[in-house]
Amino acid sequence: MVMALVLTVKDLPVEERPRERLAQGKEVSAEELIAVLLGRGVVGMSVMDLAKHLLKQFGSLEGVVNASLADLQLVRGLGPAKALQLKACLEIARRVITDEALIEKKRNASKAIAEPQEIARLVKPLIKDWQKEHFFVVSFDVRNRVIGVDLIGIGTLSANLVQP
Repeated sequence: MVMALVLTVKDLPVEERPRERLAQGKEVSAEELIAVLLGRGVVGMSVMDLAKHLLKQFGSLEGVVNASLADLQLVRGLGPAKALQLKACLEIARRVITDEALIEKKRNASKAIAEPQEIARLVKPLIKDWQKEHFFVVSFDVRNRVIGVDLIGIGTLSANLVQP
């Protein structure tokens, strides 16, 4: 029986390890970010291989973000705890983006909206990574200033039934 050689992150020179590169403020790939989040691999698969496999299986970092908890747990090496840890981190990032969008909305509240593109710019960060239809109402005052952006309903992948 021949054992395959699995190189771990510890086998890399210190300056090439994802955690150390991130700590030094160097640019890291999506694969390396996932590897840092996961911390370690499993028997026969290094954490870098696991991260690479995850990106390949879901197609991209966005695919990993949009994957369900159940789908993540189907990946060899991701049990409930690691899958939840990954989802929690991605949820934190989504909330930061949403909070920044709300802050931007408040900052622009005194500006009158003149074009549809301004509404798109306002709402886009709130809906960027969602896989279902979301129905929002954007309310204006008499001077075309935004006074509210309210989520009315969440539908399915391609439809949203909203009652008047």
